[in-house]
Amino acid sequence: DSTVEFGDPALVGWTFQGWFLAAEGGTAVTSVVMDDVNGKTLYAHWKADEYKLTFNGNKPANASNNVTSVPTATPVAYDSTVDTFDTPALVGWAFQGWYTAADSTGSKVETPYKYVTVGNVTLYAHWEANTYTVSFDANGGALASGTTPITVTFDLPYGTLAATPTWKGWVFQGWTLEKDNKDTIVTSSTKVVTAKAHTLYAYWTPKTGITVTLVLDGGSVTGDVTSVQVQFTGSYADLLAIEPTKTGYDFAGWFLDEAFANEITAETTVENADDHYAYAKYDPHKYNVEFVDAKFNTTVPG
Repeated sequence: DSTVEFGDPALVGWTFQGWFLAAEGGTAVTSVVMDDVNGKTLYAHWKADEYKLTFNGNKPANASNNVTSVPTATPVAYDSTVDTFDTPALVGWAFQGWYTAADSTGSKVETPYKYVTVGNVTLYAHWEANTYTVSFDANGGALASGTTPITVTFDLPYGTLAATPTWKGWVFQGWTLEKDNKDTIVTSSTKVVTAKAHTLYAYWTPKTGITVTLVLDGGSVTGDVTSVQVQFTGSYADLLAIEPTKTGYDFAGWFLDEAFANEITAETTVENADDHYAYAKYDPHKYNVEFVDAKFNTTVPG
């Protein structure tokens, strides 16, 4: 009787485990006497090769945040099926799926995914930046005619913003993300990092350099001062520090009108955004007069 030894067959993605007398289980056969196996079938047994499936968050170059919740690498067997992939997250971006390459040359991988690659595989997340609506709030002023919301793209510059609003007595300084917070000023080149629809608020500062001309009505002041500068919503402190003099009269205060109905005091705020006047009021000076009776050497009050 002759002894026969068997060679190893090959199957892509699988490792040959030997010849067996049964399709499953059974006894391994390495060599046999021909008479012992005459008329019998020998079955090749196989074990699927195992590889590593890795996931890459593939953060876009202009993304300001990091990708989170990226699945960990997992071992997979050749010809096995992966039913689902976990979804990563990136603030302000929409996940587009897992791809075979980091750039557009790759193809999208759908689930269930059958692993038929000989070797390890890396899948790459693809992303698309979200767009949001940005509205404008004049914050006390008035929006320019035709102002409408704009659409912006996350992690890209805001681009063209609304035209300059107006508000008498106030100077527009720009648009802010937070109302009345100058530290959140937004310009056309500012990158969008608010991941939702939001509002930009006009930021204002009071108008300065308002000229208040002194109407002295015959009086005079030290240094020949003719006017002072005030700030809208501010005080008239510099004006109140000036006390004109007029012969025969006592200074009685500053007023905003010729009729002396609106006196300027320490509590008065500047409500006129235009150049205006301050009127000096005087009261006649009162004198005490005494009459002397020379004959009786007595003083008679006047």
